[in-house]
Amino acid sequence: PVASPMFALGLKVCPADPKTNAANSIVNEIVNEVLAGDASPLYRRLYDSGLINATFDSETDCGKDFSAVIFSGESKDPDRVAREILQEIERIQKEGIDPAAFERGKKAVYGRYIRMLNRPDSIANAMVGAHFSGLGLYDLLEIAANATQEQAQQRLTEDYRTENASLSVISPLD
Repeated sequence: PVASPMFALGLKVCPADPKTNAANSIVNEIVNEVLAGDASPLYRRLYDSGLINATFDSETDCGKDFSAVIFSGESKDPDRVAREILQEIERIQKEGIDPAAFERGKKAVYGRYIRMLNRPDSIANAMVGAHFSGLGLYDLLEIAANATQEQAQQRLTEDYRTENASLSVISPLD
């Protein structure tokens, strides 16, 4: 049982080869920061209105034959949160990624990869994931450091297809 509704909004991404999936996934982490990171207007709006709390997060996941983008957390109205996220995706697809938001997102993602180097378990997980993608650990940092706004816009257009979205909700027992 859960105390408040928990949700996960996933967008299925067309998979490519493992190396490309891994590289695209890192750029998608930047796009997630632009869309719904702590410094984004969407996050602020949802948080200030009480629709999300500090459990809200986004992630990317990929492997040999799959790739996805996921937004998850607790919300008293998961359907509304999902609608707001999908509307924000469509808005930014039309208007383009703001350069300042891109730079903030890129720094946030690169910083996460640098902080990962402080924890042996995170290093081990990243090394295994990179290996199975045909990359090295430091390739992940390079991809994050060298990502461009154009790459992010391309990922937003190709990978964030709202018609490929699915919402899963776990509701409390009454």
